[in-house]
Amino acid sequence: MAPGIDTGAIADEIRERIAEELDYELEASNQRAMARVYRDHPFVVVPDVAMALCRERVIVMDFVDGRRFAEVRDLPAADRDRLGEILCRFYINGPMRHRLLNGDPHPGNALYLDDGRVAFLDFGFFKRLGDREVEHLVRSNVATYRGDADGLLDLIVELGALPPDPQLAQPFYESYHAIFGWLMVDEHTTADPSTTAEMMRRYTQMRGQEGFDELVLPAEHFVMMRSVMLLIGLLGQLGATNRWLDISREWMFGDEPVTELGRQEAAFFAGRHDYTTPAVDAGSRA
Repeated sequence: MAPGIDTGAIADEIRERIAEELDYELEASNQRAMARVYRDHPFVVVPDVAMALCRERVIVMDFVDGRRFAEVRDLPAADRDRLGEILCRFYINGPMRHRLLNGDPHPGNALYLDDGRVAFLDFGFFKRLGDREVEHLVRSNVATYRGDADGLLDLIVELGALPPDPQLAQPFYESYHAIFGWLMVDEHTTADPSTTAEMMRRYTQMRGQEGFDELVLPAEHFVMMRSVMLLIGLLGQLGATNRWLDISREWMFGDEPVTELGRQEAAFFAGRHDYTTPAVDAGSRA
């Protein structure tokens, strides 16, 4: 992702994820879990896996007939905006709800069906989250949304990723906001692919500052950061526009959805799954 990130713990995490991505039996298990969650979903398709035909080097799934990413980049703006919201809901909102984090938003990992649904493929770079891990992700993003640099540092210190040095609060907040801040913009904003370069620049700049040489973020933060960076690149290529905070509020504050896709998804998941976003005291949103 950036120079300086290859600390021992992060290197171990990368090594583990790569080893898992090359194990198709494990990937088939990941895909089956995701397919169960999204079976009959109104706008997300995850193909079922033919487990009897899968091996370590072979994965077989249901055939999906859809267009590739390059074929939808020139659709009318309203269609691209809708697809952008689907991508955001699958890669960001999804793991906060069902605890299954796909860390590889890639142009080749989705097919766009003629009926408006999106089929998602490739579940190798994958992490299963616990309730506590999701809670920390939510709390860190809520602190970022509030501009609470000290509160964000307290959370990262609680995770053992940084020492309790107040001088680290602002630079860490600025780097974290550079990555996640676009999800918190309370106005219609068109995604910009150049944002990815700025994310990496700010993170690299932080890593070079005194006090951050031993920063080791938990695996779920690392995988989520990677997912967010790749996702903003996809949305930027689509030129997708949205009030992204409207979508993020659902997992940051437990708000009711305000978009049509959000209402469809909420109706689908109602009563279907045990996992819900941990309760977080939203407090002031100013």
